Amino acid sequence: FPPQPPSKSLLHKIISGFIQDTSPSQFIEAGCVVCGRLTPFRNLIPLSEIKDRLK
Repeated sequence: FPPQPPSKSLLHKIISGFIQDTSPSQFIEAGCVVCGRLTPFRNLIPLSEIKDRLK
């Protein structure tokens, strides 16, 4: 005790994960075409991919 300091590779993994998780693209929202609800952009499906299902 105390534990050893983290290795450089572990620090790199932690920092890279934080940067990826907090990047602006993770917070962009857009309205759903069907219901208009504001939804994270990463969870939306482009309308061109589901047009046939809406007929």
